[in-house]
Amino acid sequence: MVKLRSIHLLAFFFVSWSLSSQVTADFSASDRSGCLFLQSAFTDLSTSSAGKIVKWDWQIGNSDVTVQNPSRIFGQPGKYRVCLTVTDDQGNSDTKCVDDFIVVYEAITPSFTLSDSLICKGDQIAITDASYSPNGPIVEWVWELAGNIGSARETTSKNFVNQYNVPGTFDLALTIKDDKGCSESYNIKKGVKVVGSAQVQVKPAVAVFCTVPHTTSFTLTKFDSTASYYWDFGNGQTYQGLTPPAITFSEARSYDVRIAASNNIGCTDTTVFKGLVHPEHSVQVLGSALACMSIVAPPMVHYAATTGMNPLVPALIVYTAVAIHYMLPFQHVTILLGQGAEGGYETRHVLRYGLPLTLVVLVVIV
Repeated sequence: MVKLRSIHLLAFFFVSWSLSSQVTADFSASDRSGCLFLQSAFTDLSTSSAGKIVKWDWQIGNSDVTVQNPSRIFGQPGKYRVCLTVTDDQGNSDTKCVDDFIVVYEAITPSFTLSDSLICKGDQIAITDASYSPNGPIVEWVWELAGNIGSARETTSKNFVNQYNVPGTFDLALTIKDDKGCSESYNIKKGVKVVGSAQVQVKPAVAVFCTVPHTTSFTLTKFDSTASYYWDFGNGQTYQGLTPPAITFSEARSYDVRIAASNNIGCTDTTVFKGLVHPEHSVQVLGSALACMSIVAPPMVHYAATTGMNPLVPALIVYTAVAIHYMLPFQHVTILLGQGAEGGYETRHVLRYGLPLTLVVLVVIV
């Protein structure tokens, strides 16, 4: 009876010693989930109560590793099973396996579409996000668009309407991030070309005139040979083309010349040349007096010669008439202010400026 009890005690102590001296395999990883090309470092946490662990056998997915603390880059999406078997110097061993221990998310695809890639200066384009993430919703968009928006960080809106006011070629770029933290970028080099309107400069042959009708030609000094030009001379005449014919202006006033230029993609802009053709007011007044004298004086002198009158007499009469002409109020307004925008001035202008100046002239004469 005593002998049997001793055997039982020995068996109990052997089992207790075996349990207390077992090897326990365990491990951890620096990153257990992440995006494509996730890099994770594994750490051995195994213990042995019987001796020193001397051997490590890892199975990480389909890879076998025998170092204590391995690391790995995961280049394929999916879920990875990880196993570790450890053995101590007494020959004891243990194995631990964890399914789906590492989760690698799929690559995301940033993309966007443009309503147009060739536009005129000042036009807008619609930029529509077409990105896709198989892992979950996209939560962030970072755009580089130039134009009016420039750089913009948006977390709620994924589409834009962007305006480009400066001619040139512009790159566009988009970086997206999904709710798993996966990020990717996409760019279009020279994605938008903004074309300015055709530039134009014009020079009339004779811009300033003294009498009407006045006829002059026009020459474009700056233009685009591929563009089309539409002229409006402000006198009811128009022309389409590079070189208009000679244009006649029949009123003694200033004329604005408008030129609408349209390039080969339809970009149109209108340039207004204010008062490009205009009368020279002081010369016009003098010119009218000289014209009067040149027309009236010769027949008067001829008449005096046929009647035996001194030719200086009719010449003096004409000169006196012209001189008195300048004493009239409306003529003083013209001399003081120049020709009105529509060929003359209203009565209120004559009364305000002409009469006082006439009185001054009369006082000086007296």
